[in-house]
Amino acid sequence: MCPSTIKKNLFTDSTGELYLWFVHGQLAQFNKAILGMEKDNTTAFEVAEAHKALQRNLTERKASNFISMGATNIYRNLDEQVRNSVKEEFDGFYERCIAYLDLWTIVLETLNSFHGSI
Repeated sequence: MCPSTIKKNLFTDSTGELYLWFVHGQLAQFNKAILGMEKDNTTAFEVAEAHKALQRNLTERKASNFISMGATNIYRNLDEQVRNSVKEEFDGFYERCIAYLDLWTIVLETLNSFHGSI
């Protein structure tokens, strides 16, 4: 899901609120990880752990077709074709995030090789 899709759908489509709820839920996950990585005196191991937790959470959300509470009723009320399209976009979001985080796994494993596997 890209910003132009959100902007287009926000005001012209019944899925606008659904996308906002989805983004809100994802931002909370990323914010939690960033706060864990940016605290004072953070070690490379702690950064790797926050990274791994974010990657695990996104993987679990994708596998369980997670939709936040605020979005559930909206999602259920969509017709099947729109619901399938939205699900594909949400899955694509998770896949892109997980693929990006995979790129950093190699770097973090190298940094933490002295501390054991991550």
